[in-house]
This record gives sequence, structure tokens and C-alpha cells, in this order.
Amino acid sequence: MTSQTTEIKQPIIATSICGILHPVMIPLYVMVILLFGDSYINTPNVAITTKLIIITITALMTTVAPLYSATILTKFLTERKRNVFILVFTLFYFVTMLLLYIFIGRILSQKIFMTMAIVSSIANTLDYYKGISLHLVGISALLGFITTIHNTGYANILSITLLCIIASGLLFTSRLVLAKTTPLQGTISMLVGFGLTTLLLYI
Repeated sequence: MTSQTTEIKQPIIATSICGILHPVMIPLYVMVILLFGDSYINTPNVAITTKLIIITITALMTTVAPLYSATILTKFLTERKRNVFILVFTLFYFVTMLLLYIFIGRILSQKIFMTMAIVSSIANTLDYYKGISLHLVGISALLGFITTIHNTGYANILSITLLCIIASGLLFTSRLVLAKTTPLQGTISMLVGFGLTTLLLYI
């Protein structure tokens, strides 16, 4: 009985982890870490109202709006719906970049969302020709972002970096449990997300 209960719980836990760490949530996590973590833009000069506006814009323009738009658009398609979904999100990253110029500055906004757009575009291309795990690309991109801004001195977020490493391991395991990826595809996805993000942020 205990063995059967464990087998039932595993997919539920794995699905929950995949939902919490879904790639569409990554931009929002990035902004929350920057605005509320120990980073150079989290200063007393930045009012809580401004932070909430930035978070709201990010949530609407990188999650709600593209998800709604992509859902409507893919209703008229029979093939490659997944790739169209990613393309729509990529386009909205550019829109978000422009909207956040006034709040976080042109350079930072461009750096963050241009990187996201490029990573998602390359991931979409790879997924079109060879299936990869977008979940693992997303979480490894987040890890690459956190690691880079910590190592370059823009933020002191070692604890968050360690937490993200643990989250990456949990997500990798969850995708394997749900049979949504293979060890090879998962590893390639992690390398693509982490490597591209780190490279783009250093350029």
C-alpha cells in the first residue's frame, strides 16, 4: 500500500514542481530577485510602488498577454503549435524591454530581455529540429543569470544561487519522472540555457 501511494505521489509532486518552475515564469523570477534581493538596483531610492509597477508590467507582458495571444493564435493552427507559442513569448520579451526602459534603464532592460529573447529564439529553433526540454532551458538560463550577476558583483545572492541549483536538480528529476525528456536531451537543454545566458550577459 505504501509503495502504491508513493508511486501516485511522485507524478503529482513532479507536476507541481514543473508548474512552479515553468519557463514562462522565469522573467518574473528574474525581476523579483533583482528588485528584492541584495542587488545594486534594490536601493532606498527605488520606491516600493515603482517595484510593484515593474513586477506588474513583467507579469502581464511576459506571462498573461503572450499566453492569451498564443492560445488564440494556435487555435487556427494544426502543426507546430509549441513553436508558435515560443515565438509569441519571444516577441513579447522585446515589448517588455521597451516598456521597462523608463523604470530600470535602457542598458539593464535591454540586457535582460534581449538575452531572454535570443535564448528563447535559439531554443525554439533547436526544438523545431530536435526536441529539447524548454523547462530545463528556462531554469538553467535563470541559473546562468543569477550566477553571472553574483560573480560580476552586481548582486550578492549566493543563497539564491544555491537555491536555484537545487531547483534545477529537482526540475531535471521531475521531467525524467514524467518522461517528458531523456537524460541526454535534458543535459543538452541545461547546457544551452546556462551557456547562452552566461555568454550573452558577459558580452
